[in-house]
Amino acid sequence: MGGGFCNTISKPWKRMGKCIDEAVSKSIIGKLFKLEARKGCFSRELSAGTANFLTMAYIITVNATILTDSSGTCLVSDCSVPVNQTASFKSILILRIKWEFKTFTSTMP
Repeated sequence: MGGGFCNTISKPWKRMGKCIDEAVSKSIIGKLFKLEARKGCFSRELSAGTANFLTMAYIITVNATILTDSSGTCLVSDCSVPVNQTASFKSILILRIKWEFKTFTSTMP
């Protein structure tokens, strides 16, 4: 039982991928990123970059959704020291960090 349809398609596809990798590694882009010197190839770099982009896009959207569902919005009352308390440096620092985190994460889409 031969490979069938998948083998018929995979050989030309691999050949085409090798041709593209060689062409890009000899181009200005390949020389700029030193693909031959680092023994890299364009198709691997492209798939790694795509996977990285999709992962970060997923994390940003899920993080924003989790914070929204957990009522992680920033309110002025959350970020200020009550009037009847004396504020220590540590308490002001903690409030500032909370405010920065809430402000940064609430601006994400």
